[in-house]
Amino acid sequence: MTLFWEAEEYVADAEHASVYPDRPEKRSTHAAAGRFLDHVTIAAQDVTAFAEWYSTVLGFRIMAYTRLDDAPVVVFGVLTTNEKSHDLGIVIDTSSTRGRVHHIAFWVDQPADLVRTAEIMTENGVPVEYGPSIHGIGEQNFLYLREPSSLRVEVNSGGYRNYVPDWRPRTWRPAEGANDMFRNWSMPDSMMEAFPAADGKTATEDGAPPALAAELANPWAVTRNTERTATRA
Repeated sequence: MTLFWEAEEYVADAEHASVYPDRPEKRSTHAAAGRFLDHVTIAAQDVTAFAEWYSTVLGFRIMAYTRLDDAPVVVFGVLTTNEKSHDLGIVIDTSSTRGRVHHIAFWVDQPADLVRTAEIMTENGVPVEYGPSIHGIGEQNFLYLREPSSLRVEVNSGGYRNYVPDWRPRTWRPAEGANDMFRNWSMPDSMMEAFPAADGKTATEDGAPPALAAELANPWAVTRNTERTATRA
């Protein structure tokens, strides 16, 4: 018995050619298929005070904070009005511009949707800023990219639902995987930028880059040294 197969190889035109050599053409440009706006993360000069205002005045539950590994400085917080890990995120901001947005996030049905979105963005020349991976806080799958205005968009899925009525805010440190559950992926410095651009940077649940961490820790170090001097006196 002889088996043979003969077929004309398909070659896509330049518009539809894939950047991946094994693929005959690009995927459809329909990517994330977001179901709804999941959360917004905004920038503030004092994360704790901001969270406490939303909790006291508007009834949000404070779910978690991120504190720097080397100083007791809170750089990130998450709050919710329901069973989700968060509806609102807060990152510390060193700029003089108030009310900046770090990112908006859209929910998709499955973590696999994030992988497909990353592929389609890459095929169509849209840089993927960070991900796909899984956050420690909230345990959500994430993917970050920028839309045409330069506003950061997160596509997320998964995560847990919290029905504990007396939940106490947990405090994470970046080294514990606050941002990256697997603790093996450094976040790019571009993630420290908020929208619109300003003269300062923000932190995230991953903490802060060395220069910003030193800036944030400096007032704490000065206060600590002053307290030590006063105690010795």
